Amino acid sequence: MSSALAESFAWCKSLTKRTAGNFYFSFLTLPADQLRDMGVLYAFMRGTDDLGDDLSLPVADREAALSIWQAELHAALNGDDTQHPVFPALTDLVQRCGIPPEYLDAVIEGVRMDLFPRGFETFEELSRYCYHVAGAVGLCCIHIWGFEGDAALPLAVDCGLAFQLTNILRDLGEDAAMGRVYLPREDLERFGYRQEDIETHCRDR
Repeated sequence: MSSALAESFAWCKSLTKRTAGNFYFSFLTLPADQLRDMGVLYAFMRGTDDLGDDLSLPVADREAALSIWQAELHAALNGDDTQHPVFPALTDLVQRCGIPPEYLDAVIEGVRMDLFPRGFETFEELSRYCYHVAGAVGLCCIHIWGFEGDAALPLAVDCGLAFQLTNILRDLGEDAAMGRVYLPREDLERFGYRQEDIETHCRDR
């Protein structure tokens, strides 16, 4: 392993230990090589999320930052030199585990979608969003853990959907305060509930 690659793995490990919270402790149950690789994947995902969540910047600047990040990802995967410390380890991970790069692009697109929250008319639309922010992550994970047969792929997407729906229900009030309502409008209408009810924490309808 080159010194640059070793430094990249060390940087990802340090970031994961410092910021992953309970995720890091769950990673500790994995074999050493998978623990290391999950740290790399987490570091990339965390970097992507942070670019989208930087409220000190206007939305247009965050969108531009995500585009630069995506271009740097593609450059790294093409073998070009990049500046960010996550990319040597991420490139190694993608090559060793056969992670399709489009999964990483999907995650970036999911963060980009949150820059311009418009809600969802149908559950199908919400499911597409959940694929980008969670299902694609699950697909990356099973490439690290190992799987047999293509039947595992839709199951990983389904698990991501379940996790993200749980997050949405847990964070209804917090998201509404930021102008984000993820529950499909068709379901709100079906149950006689309004976006305003979520924003005002109304539970009596």
